[in-house]
Amino acid sequence: MGLTCAVIIEAGFAIADLERIRDSMRATCTEAGAAIVTGDTKVMGKGELDGLIINTAGVAFARRVVPDSGLRCGDRIIVSGSVGDHGFAVMAARHKLQLEGALVSDVAPLNGLVRAALAAGGDGISAMKGSNRGGLSSALHEMAAKAQVGIVLDEACLPVRPEVRAASELLASIPCTWPTKARR
Repeated sequence: MGLTCAVIIEAGFAIADLERIRDSMRATCTEAGAAIVTGDTKVMGKGELDGLIINTAGVAFARRVVPDSGLRCGDRIIVSGSVGDHGFAVMAARHKLQLEGALVSDVAPLNGLVRAALAAGGDGISAMKGSNRGGLSSALHEMAAKAQVGIVLDEACLPVRPEVRAASELLASIPCTWPTKARR
């Protein structure tokens, strides 16, 4: 498996932080059995971005393509881990929120999990999608729209860690400070 890695760095970004990120990327590639095979680096002026942007893409060989548009009526949704861990960990760090409990990102290589799922499920696996942008809800909405099917979720069955649930409930109880539209 090969990865691309483009890095956009804000002028003045600490070299020690960049080296820590590089070392983390190297360790993660080793864990995933992957290599960064190409990339690019750009520098932006101070204040033009929030420190650093990293964009990666992976390429690998597969026996078959599993699109995110293949859902069929009657399919079951499998969630590979607890919901909201990464999003809340990033939000808490970015906004310096001091919340009780440990909000920890669940970032990890998924190629081994996908390989095992495909081996176990075979042709019974009709669709797959990562939920890194917009979370589980966004991923499922996109998949359902592409496949022109509906999805029914049992919220009680979704894996949510207590710390994430507490942070979510806390944020839901804070009044909205921007204009909203009434919904019916």
